[in-house]
Amino acid sequence: MLVDNRLSVRPTLKIVLAVLISATILLHLSSTSSSSSLYRHLPLKILDATIAKTVDLDWITKQYEYHLSLIRQKTWNVDRDHNVLFLNGLDEGREAYIDRLETFVGDYFPPKQQENLIAMLNRLKSGISPPLPAGRELPKTVFTNDKESIPDVFKGWMETHQDWEFQINNDDGMDDFITKYMGGSRFQHVFNRLPRPIFKSDIIRYLYLLLHGGIYTDSDTAPVAHALTWGHDPIPMLSPVLSALQSLMISGYDRLSSALPPLGERTGAILHPGISTIVSLEYNAIQDDRDKTIWEQDQLGWKRIFPRATQVVQYTMMSKPWHPIYLDVLYHTIMSSEDLEEQTEAGKMGIHDWPGALNLTGPGPFTDAVFRYLQVQYGYNPRDAPAINAKAQVIGDVV
Repeated sequence: MLVDNRLSVRPTLKIVLAVLISATILLHLSSTSSSSSLYRHLPLKILDATIAKTVDLDWITKQYEYHLSLIRQKTWNVDRDHNVLFLNGLDEGREAYIDRLETFVGDYFPPKQQENLIAMLNRLKSGISPPLPAGRELPKTVFTNDKESIPDVFKGWMETHQDWEFQINNDDGMDDFITKYMGGSRFQHVFNRLPRPIFKSDIIRYLYLLLHGGIYTDSDTAPVAHALTWGHDPIPMLSPVLSALQSLMISGYDRLSSALPPLGERTGAILHPGISTIVSLEYNAIQDDRDKTIWEQDQLGWKRIFPRATQVVQYTMMSKPWHPIYLDVLYHTIMSSEDLEEQTEAGKMGIHDWPGALNLTGPGPFTDAVFRYLQVQYGYNPRDAPAINAKAQVIGDVV
């Protein structure tokens, strides 16, 4: 019987589950020699509809936090991995991550946008991943931005996604977009003072996916496959212990009658109710150049082209709404921009001293936000990210 959004618990079952979970993960941790093997399949069979109806959410959350901490200790070394990956903020704890985003929402977003964002962060506090129940379906919308007319290549989207809605914005409409959705907020104040349209364009795409969901893609792109086929049959990288606990928590928190189904082999991952967002890698120096040292890779010049050694594509993204990845990247772009604006107004620097878009608002901070979420929520190490042409991976709610 559901009481106060929690599920009742039988003490005997709780003990059995604790023994199963602890024994499985300890056995696996002691037998793994690499971080990547930690996420492979385990013979753990604790999740079914009966158990999902009898487990206490508070207890499951504590189990999730405990085993996540074990995994993070096993897979993540701050000094080693930061110097190799060139990513920022991956040593942040879950509590600090959530508190930072919660403060950002309260200080920079208008009240009309805060309800769903706070609901999403409250889920994270309980260890429960997105999507929100109200956002389990992907909006069939493609959003793009262009200075003038849309290039002919973009028509490929319209031809392959004929039943989708297309929203085409231009540079003149960006301020109107912010006024409509963020009017009167501190966010809008920072946005309006940005000196370059590219900064605004980057922020608009994150904000659109955060509040609305769907697809953002640059206007000079064309799809090679229909969006609803992206990421089919991905390799599961999340520890089966955490995966089972996640399914239990979602079943209880969202009052589902049964556990979430497994991912299908012939359908796109985004159609699954437990998948929130799909991203792609643009470059991976760790995997694609794994026979070379980082110093040798640097001599090859990747740092002159890509802001991160393992970089996530930022020109095409698909997501259901209210995902913390997009809130997090907005936090870093807005806060960094506000600091630069204040220094510029004080005469301490000029606009020409600002970082370029790659590192201020573009793929650099977006890549950080993707891997930061995967680290704090699932203990995933970016060193395990696939090579560019490898099969897709699924880590919790992210493909």
